[in-house]
Amino acid sequence: MRVLDVTRSVGASIAFFGLPLIILLVLALVFAHGHPFESKSVAVVAATAELGSVRAALNGRSELRLEVEVSEAVARRKLEVRAVEAVIVAAPAAAPRVLVGARAGIWGRGLAALLPNSASFAEVAISDFGYLHYLFPGLLCTSVMFAGLYGMGYAMARYRQNSFLKKLSTTPLARTTFVLAQVLGRGSLVVVQVALLLCAGLVAFALPAPLGGMLSAGVVTLLGLLVFSGIGFALACVIRTEAVLNDVISALTLPITLFSGMFFPIDVLPRPLFELCRRLPSTLMVDAARATLLYGASLASVAPALLGLLLWGIAAFSLSMRVFRWHD
Repeated sequence: MRVLDVTRSVGASIAFFGLPLIILLVLALVFAHGHPFESKSVAVVAATAELGSVRAALNGRSELRLEVEVSEAVARRKLEVRAVEAVIVAAPAAAPRVLVGARAGIWGRGLAALLPNSASFAEVAISDFGYLHYLFPGLLCTSVMFAGLYGMGYAMARYRQNSFLKKLSTTPLARTTFVLAQVLGRGSLVVVQVALLLCAGLVAFALPAPLGGMLSAGVVTLLGLLVFSGIGFALACVIRTEAVLNDVISALTLPITLFSGMFFPIDVLPRPLFELCRRLPSTLMVDAARATLLYGASLASVAPALLGLLLWGIAAFSLSMRVFRWHD
């Protein structure tokens, strides 16, 4: 019976048997020429003229990825959390400065040697937990993603199998009220979960997150919870069996986690895959949470990501409400 639960559904069969093969193919394409950390990200703080000079000096260096920043403070924050491996500051009428982390002097000297006007370099003291700081927003968003998918999807499938939804259909309870109650109930638990993670990050790992950044990241994660609750709800409306739904969610979360910028910047991916991944709700959530929590960005500056999450949430719940039935 367990085998039939999976094989009698075309969608479940594809997810269970085909998705691992697809993931293997994607990994082969992505990592065929090395892993993402073989290339170096460099933040450049410069005006237009100086930026052109830096680009010209580093032209042809495919192992370098340049990110333009308008603020040296933001560039230094990225260096501290290992989002970039070096910072180049090119001011008018001054030699460029190269900033690298401690124990990266050889790398800094080599980069400075490529720049014009006798560029200088300096090593900056950064926390040993820097990369953990980079991973932290991804961990936060992964927890929210699982809470939404399993909390809504798995619960709905269980309610359907034990006939709880069928019993509710005999009451005056409206579908929208029921769904909203599920989202608010799960949201109250996620607020506590996020607060505990933030406290642990601040106390144990010196997370460089100001109060405003934490509040903004909280807004981002709650919006992300809405999106993934809607996706979980939609899956539960289509997949009726609790065990099969669990398999499908487990199969979906692996590629979503891997290709959403939680562990490494997705701009190292092949261009078509990058264009697809950057529009995923998980990527929008991680990028916005990282920007607000670590780089001091305001909610207004991440408005496009918030708008994208809102559209994903509206689409997921609109689809769910159209196909939702109290019972078969």
